[in-house]
Amino acid sequence: MGYAASDQLKQLPKIKTGVLSPIDALPLKAFNDTTHFRLNLLYAKDYHTSQDLSILWKGWRGLGRS
Repeated sequence: MGYAASDQLKQLPKIKTGVLSPIDALPLKAFNDTTHFRLNLLYAKDYHTSQDLSILWKGWRGLGRS
């Protein structure tokens, strides 16, 4: 798991690049940079292992993408 692409990642805690992001748990994928940043901020602020499992469960089809 990692952050969604955003121009504002420097404001968030450093984590390794991931294959899936909080965006992958949502049915819509077309969001602007501000929305990506807010989702990343919530992901970092309220992090819990179950959140990663939820993203993995909902976004597993995205694991083979390049």
